[in-house]
Amino acid sequence: MITHLKRYITIIQDSDVYPVIYDSNNVVLSLLPVINSKLLIRKIFKISHLLNCLGDHSKMSNLSDRSQNVSVEKKMNQRIRIEADAQMAAKLLNRMSLRTKVLDSDTLHVDIPVTRADILHFCDIAEDFAVAYGFNNIEKKTVPKTSCIGNQIGRTSLLPGLLKTLASNQGTALPIQLFEKTGSRYERCLCEIYYNHTPGFEIIHGLLDRIMTLVKVSYNENKTNDIDDYLNNQYENSAFFPDQHAEIIVYGKNLDAIGVLHPNVIEHFGLKFPCSILELNIEPFV
Repeated sequence: MITHLKRYITIIQDSDVYPVIYDSNNVVLSLLPVINSKLLIRKIFKISHLLNCLGDHSKMSNLSDRSQNVSVEKKMNQRIRIEADAQMAAKLLNRMSLRTKVLDSDTLHVDIPVTRADILHFCDIAEDFAVAYGFNNIEKKTVPKTSCIGNQIGRTSLLPGLLKTLASNQGTALPIQLFEKTGSRYERCLCEIYYNHTPGFEIIHGLLDRIMTLVKVSYNENKTNDIDDYLNNQYENSAFFPDQHAEIIVYGKNLDAIGVLHPNVIEHFGLKFPCSILELNIEPFV
């Protein structure tokens, strides 16, 4: 008898009959209360898994599509500042997996599938329309004046936003790795932060090497041409720790920097540990 079952044998050893459960094939599934067979465990798992998939019929989620009527002129054209007719808008929204029909010259009927949980409001539909239309095809406009200073200027760097996010999540287990990519009419950028007890510069450097491999740009250690990439370690930037940062040069152009942030910058954002960052303009590669 298996050792760990000995303590249960005394429960039934003086009994004239034993409680045994068989399946339809007369295979023993369980000898209560001593042991369950592996076959029973597998069957219970399958039944539980099936019930989890089916769910409670009385509380089953509604998986039907949602629908919304949207004005092309008021809800999309005026907000995105373009001139598109209903036919064009329907075609672009269908391309974004939003089944759209034209009701009249200004109104669209949009069916939102259950898989698009991110569509909560007509603004989300307008955003999908703008993505399909193409940000670079939208005519450049002057940023309107607002009461919020932060909305009057565009971001020239993704780094401050990531550092603020990092400062608000210091209770998270280390290491913390944050990533942001943005795209607009002007240029697309990428920023990565590695935050830990040690700077982890080799991890950030490895990410840069991987990106350059994917875009098929080789490293030129001799810095002899404008075709490959290299790191300019003579680059001076007070935001970085001395001798632990470099300027990223690709095709002869400065595409931002990589390095370990200076302690003054880290303290300014209320952080406690060192961090390495990579900020890269990816516009030449897209």
